[in-house]
Amino acid sequence: MFETDSRLNRFFSSVYVNAVVIFVAVLRFVQFGLNNCFSESLEWQAYELCSDYSYGFIKRSLLGTLVSFLSSVTGMEFKKAVMVFMNAEELIFSLALLGILLCVINKYKNPNLNLLILFFLSTDVLGFYYSDWGEPDTVMITLSLVMGLLIVREKFVWAVPILASVCALIHEGFAMMYFGMIVGLLLVQCIRKKGRGRLKFFTVLMVTGFMCGCLSAYCYFCTRLVINVSPEQLLSDAVQKLGDGTNAKLLVANFWNVGAGIIQDGVPTFSFWLRMFAIACACIILLPFIIYKFRFWRDLIKSENDKLMKLAYLLCSLVFLFALPLILTKADEARWFYSVLLQEVMLINFLYMINKDRIKAGLSRFMKTSLFNVVLIGAYFLVFSNPNKQFIDLVLVIIPYVMNWGPLL
Repeated sequence: MFETDSRLNRFFSSVYVNAVVIFVAVLRFVQFGLNNCFSESLEWQAYELCSDYSYGFIKRSLLGTLVSFLSSVTGMEFKKAVMVFMNAEELIFSLALLGILLCVINKYKNPNLNLLILFFLSTDVLGFYYSDWGEPDTVMITLSLVMGLLIVREKFVWAVPILASVCALIHEGFAMMYFGMIVGLLLVQCIRKKGRGRLKFFTVLMVTGFMCGCLSAYCYFCTRLVINVSPEQLLSDAVQKLGDGTNAKLLVANFWNVGAGIIQDGVPTFSFWLRMFAIACACIILLPFIIYKFRFWRDLIKSENDKLMKLAYLLCSLVFLFALPLILTKADEARWFYSVLLQEVMLINFLYMINKDRIKAGLSRFMKTSLFNVVLIGAYFLVFSNPNKQFIDLVLVIIPYVMNWGPLL
C-alpha cells in the first residue's frame, strides 16, 4: 500500500495530523462539555462540588469553594454556576491538552512522535467513556501540563510545589494519578544540571514531594476528624443546591470513607476478582501500547551511559506504579488507566523537549511509521471513539456483565 517508509513519514508530518488532533478536540468537547449545557440533570461529579471549606478543611472541597464563590459573586443559582464551571473546565482542558500536542507536532515535525500522539488520542475514550468521568481530573491534568512545561522550559519552577499542592487539595488521588510525571521530570532535570541549577531542581523536587505528600495524607486520613457537619446535613445542603435525586450514598462514601470495600477483613471479595478480570481485559486491549512502552524505556536506558541518568530514566519508566493502588482497590478503572496513558505519552513528549536527539532515536526504533501501526491506530479510532455506548458494549461484550456499573472501557 505504501511503497516507502519515507512516503509514510511525510504523511505523518503533514497537515493530516493537525486535522486529526483538532477533530478530536472538537469531538471530545462537544460530546463531554457542551453536552452538559442541554442536560436537565447533573451527574455525580456535581455532587462533589457541593462541598466547600465552610464544612472545615476537608478533602475535595477546593473546587466546590470556587463554585460557591462564583455563585455568590455573579448571583447565579448554584446549579447554574456548577454547569458554567464544569463547561469552563472542559473547554480549558481541551485547549490545554490538545494545544500542547499541536505545538509539539508543528514544532518538531517528527513522524514517530506524531504517531505516538495519534495512538494516545485513538484511546482517548478509554478515559472519557463517561461524560462525568472526573471533573477534578480535568483541572489536575491541566495543572500537571502547566507544571511539565514550567519544568522543561525552566521558567517559574518555584511555582511547581504550589500547583502540586493545589492539585492535592482538588483530589487527594493526585499523588497516585499524575504526580509521577512531575517527579520524573524534576529528577531528570536535577541530574542533567550542574551546580546551582542542580540545587534548584533538587530543592523543588524535595519541597514538591513533601507538600504534596503531606496534603494528600491529610486529605486521606483527616477529613472525618475535621468535617463539622453530619452526613445528613451535607446531604440536605446538596439537595437544596442541586435538587432532589442527589446521590446520598456517594456523598457519604466520599467524605466519611465508608461503604463496602473489595477487600474485607484482609480477604479479597468476589468483586475483587471481577475487578482483576476487567483489568486483565484492559491490559489485553492495550497490549500494543504496553509493548511499545517496554521497548522504548528498555532501549533508552541501555543507550544512556551516565549511571545517574540511567536511574532517572528507570524511575520514569515506572511512574505507572503510582496508580497501581488505585487500579487494584478503587472503582473507576478507566479513569486510572487513562492517567497512566496520559502520563506515559506526555512524559515522552516533555522528555523530547528536554533532550530531543536522545528521545528521537528511541522513538524511531519503537514507534515506527509502519503499515501495522497505521492500521492499529485506525482500528482504535473506529472502536473506541464511537460515541454509541451499545456499539462499544458489543466490542467489549464480557466486561459489562462483570462490572455492575457498566463496561470498564
